[in-house]
Amino acid sequence: MQTERSVGAIMSPFQMVGGAETVDSAMHVMREHGLNAILVEPNAEGEWGIMTKRDVLRKIMDAAFFILRDH
Repeated sequence: MQTERSVGAIMSPFQMVGGAETVDSAMHVMREHGLNAILVEPNAEGEWGIMTKRDVLRKIMDAAFFILRDH
């Protein structure tokens, strides 16, 4: 028999940064707290965001690909 659990029962602690924070600053907070993702405060339209380590790595790899491709 499977027991239903609430989201609150399985959630992880989180940290939050403002959308104007630098990626470096947000990554520092993530490293400091051992997190793989960080919550980003809502923008002017009220939209929240999440930045993950995977998001950052994807941007780095995309940039490296274009640099290598153009040389």
